Amino acid sequence: MTLLAIRDLTVSVRGPAGKTTILDRVGLSVEPGGAVALVGESGSGKSLTAFAAMGLLPAGARVESGSVLFEDKNLLELRERELCAVRGARLAMVFQEPSAALNPVYTIGSQISEAVRLHQSISRRDARALAERWLADVGMPAPSRAYDSYPHELSGGMRQRALLAIALIAGPSLLIADEPTASLDRTLEAQVLELIAEQRRKRKMALLLVSHDLATVSEVTVRVVVLYAGEVVEEGPTASMLDAPAHPYTQALVASIPDPSKHGQRRLGQRAPLLPVLPGAPPRFDMLPPGCRFAPRCDQAFDRCAAERPPLYATSAGGSVRCFLYDTKAEAAS
Repeated sequence: MTLLAIRDLTVSVRGPAGKTTILDRVGLSVEPGGAVALVGESGSGKSLTAFAAMGLLPAGARVESGSVLFEDKNLLELRERELCAVRGARLAMVFQEPSAALNPVYTIGSQISEAVRLHQSISRRDARALAERWLADVGMPAPSRAYDSYPHELSGGMRQRALLAIALIAGPSLLIADEPTASLDRTLEAQVLELIAEQRRKRKMALLLVSHDLATVSEVTVRVVVLYAGEVVEEGPTASMLDAPAHPYTQALVASIPDPSKHGQRRLGQRAPLLPVLPGAPPRFDMLPPGCRFAPRCDQAFDRCAAERPPLYATSAGGSVRCFLYDTKAEAAS
């Protein structure tokens, strides 16, 4: 059984120049208890995919086609009241910036209690006791004091822990984490990731991690979906993709991961080798190339890449890649 299945999801936005497609037939799946990463450069459509799945698209954006099946229900067909019964209960999300996600005029405790009282019949006293237990579970020191604190009275790491408590208190079967450690230093990042991993183990919870950090992805996920300019360009097991990426774009992403043996501390006067840099920039969504969207930046592109849009081809690692280099029928014909 697949817990979450996003199929052919197409999302557009309307602007002064008319309608522009931002996500183009995006697909991914998450198994019960599984851990999948959605990666790509800023602006590739990672967060928009997560927001579409949660029914939280920003103003001006709309789903044109596709489906978001969660526990065999198409979330795109649910009315708002039906969606609210799922969102926050069985399907939860941790947002990228805790300062923006938390309401500054309400205490941390009231926001956590609200999350559970929306989905369970529980008294205020019991909700507070449950919230304090969850604050303790996510590593919050002095849970009772934190319960009565306002967001600005907590550090960034503590606010992120509070967001985790809000997301997890109702016992979701899937957690969507949108860059959950982007605003944290490396020490706090490791702590938050370990908290998520611990809660997954305890509750057999699935995870969809939105990230641009492949080092983090390698630690916490088993499959990776790579987005470029609003479409999936590669998908497969995390280990094999990071060891032997198939798509030239994924190869460039993996090559940009610092190697401590090469890019670590050097003696005075020694220079570490520079990290590889991917030239150019992603295309504008209203000016997409007619063929492969990555072709203008690809050092392996050939004539066909500029003229035709490649489909997804199966890989030997059990994934798929959107690249004509893997068109075995074309190779056989030549």
